Amino acid sequence: GDDLWPPYKLEKQLPLFKDEEIILAWGRTALVHENLIPVIGTESVSARYFSLSTIQLLKELLLVDFIPAVTVILRKDAILSVGGFQQVSYLPTVDYPTWLALSLKGKFIGSGDIMGYWRRRGGQITAVRAHDIWQGASRLACEFYLRLPENIKNNLGINLVFIRAFYNRGYASYSFNTGRRYLIKKNWVKARSEFFNAFYRGGFFLKLKAVLGLLGSWGRFDLEGVAIIMGKKKIRVLSGK
Repeated sequence: GDDLWPPYKLEKQLPLFKDEEIILAWGRTALVHENLIPVIGTESVSARYFSLSTIQLLKELLLVDFIPAVTVILRKDAILSVGGFQQVSYLPTVDYPTWLALSLKGKFIGSGDIMGYWRRRGGQITAVRAHDIWQGASRLACEFYLRLPENIKNNLGINLVFIRAFYNRGYASYSFNTGRRYLIKKNWVKARSEFFNAFYRGGFFLKLKAVLGLLGSWGRFDLEGVAIIMGKKKIRVLSGK
């Protein structure tokens, strides 16, 4: 499989379920290559996600799926109460719709410890169908928000327009950075497609950067030298991506 657990995972997470209100426990992930050699660093999950109230967690979860599936342990009766793992036709993953459904059933608890190892490879669904995931997650979040009771909506502090705009900005940024990776790999056609998407969806400054990326795709040069001059980090290209 793609995912691995650290040896201490169950020892640390199972006792959390002594609290009957806890229905889901999760934690940080560490990335490993296909050959299990660790990738430097861990997934950048902000520490603020680990101590959210139920309504705060729902708000954040409507904007981004920050819960790594490999780290999750669920309470059985909770997952059964929502009809098992959820799937919608337009999103090729089950974790995000499942977390949203469960967010109304009980408390989630996060941990800063590494609770799973995620093996990165080029054939993963998150790599092959990334655009479907971005668009599907945006649609799911909006539809889920619309089904919420009015009292919950009023307490969230965000609305449908905000959710749509947030996903659109994130998708544009993803496309721009993916375009940069394709330039490094000299895949000019795919880079151009990503930069067009970033230009279409991005704000003014991202549009400017997307134009530079388009020029790079036609002129066959990457943007990393420009990024360094501007004080930005050189983008990382993982094996198999």
